[in-house]
Amino acid sequence: FISLIIKLAVQVLSFSFKRGYLMTHPFKNNRVVFFDIDNTIIANKGFPNLSQWAGALESYLIDYAKKNNLSQNEKISITTKYITQYIVSMKPKLVEPEVVDLICAINELNIPIIGLTGRPVGTEYKTFEQLKLFDIDFSQHPFEQKRIVFESKDFPALFEQGIITCNNNNKGVIMLQFLHEVGMMPRKVMFIDDDESFMQEVDAQLKLADIELVGLRYGYLDDKLDDFVLTREFIPEELR
Repeated sequence: FISLIIKLAVQVLSFSFKRGYLMTHPFKNNRVVFFDIDNTIIANKGFPNLSQWAGALESYLIDYAKKNNLSQNEKISITTKYITQYIVSMKPKLVEPEVVDLICAINELNIPIIGLTGRPVGTEYKTFEQLKLFDIDFSQHPFEQKRIVFESKDFPALFEQGIITCNNNNKGVIMLQFLHEVGMMPRKVMFIDDDESFMQEVDAQLKLADIELVGLRYGYLDDKLDDFVLTREFIPEELR
């Protein structure tokens, strides 16, 4: 049972970090967990699932942009607009109810737990609101008051209230920059995500910094999502 595996991994991880410090706050045990949000903590009650629909829309927009001579920036703007609309209108549910207790347990171990989502900038306050429905709080650590804007990335990204809104940037690149910004250099990092490709890109970046990844590819929804094809009814009217 995946939740039990995660709990055991957190306990093992708690013994595996170098001593370190934050920029202005001593931090006894330099440990950190990064937790994806969509399909890992919450999902939409309705159909289609956010990840399914967003992936299908992005594929559709490749041909749409060619046919309409759109620039890359125009295509990104359209993608961001409609993904944001989806997120604002979605009705969230917990993927597994046990996740709330798990996050509380990590906080009680005094291990910082950071949300790391591929949602676009502009959706962060909706993300806070959706998680609050389930009493999920990622801001219980010494650097929760920091607001970090990640500069010189392909897409806008920021950290606020304990959550990194990564957008379409490489999650590993953003993760390393975050660790640098808050003055942490762990020997190992735990990362929980439903997408294997994100796990791979994080692993590749952490290896460059000589940080070992304790990665858990969370597959609870793998066989529970209905197949999805982007039919006309799911394409925004403006894009048909």
